[in-house]
Amino acid sequence: PIYYSLGNHDAENGWGAEGTRRHSVELYNWSLNARLKYWPGPTNQTYSYGGGPYENYYAFDWGDATFIIVDSYRYNTIAPPTGEDWVFGEKQMNWLENTLNNSDKKWKFIFTHHILGGSELSFHEYNYGDGGGNWSWTGDQARINHLMEQYNVQIFFYGHVHRFYRSEERRVGKECRSR
Repeated sequence: PIYYSLGNHDAENGWGAEGTRRHSVELYNWSLNARLKYWPGPTNQTYSYGGGPYENYYAFDWGDATFIIVDSYRYNTIAPPTGEDWVFGEKQMNWLENTLNNSDKKWKFIFTHHILGGSELSFHEYNYGDGGGNWSWTGDQARINHLMEQYNVQIFFYGHVHRFYRSEERRVGKECRSR
């Protein structure tokens, strides 16, 4: 099976649903229907934790691991003007916390297209998750990071990165410190 996390090129972002940016409503609906027909999520499997009604976020166990796939696009009804404005939506965030709480697996991994935070420099800086760990403690991403610490999540995978570098800082409260 192929399980993936939706991204900006999948035409299913929240502001595309309204026809206000990037994608038309027709393209949004075509993408959604084609994905559900040809690449359904594992939401009906016995090893699944369920997820979103459009199979855009879901989780499943495999061996001694829980794999959690989340959607960083659908619940933003406009293209977010700042990094702090990216949201997961309350239903998805509550589902994420419940999934982490209910998993008894040794390993927990979260996958998404990109982190929700980012640099305050420009739309393209934070939109693509650039800034790495230095910007991952903003908005809903900060809440996700706290959940990761609370439930011992080992790795947060994100893929939409246009620049690569190593981040050595970790934000603790309002301060940053080097590891």
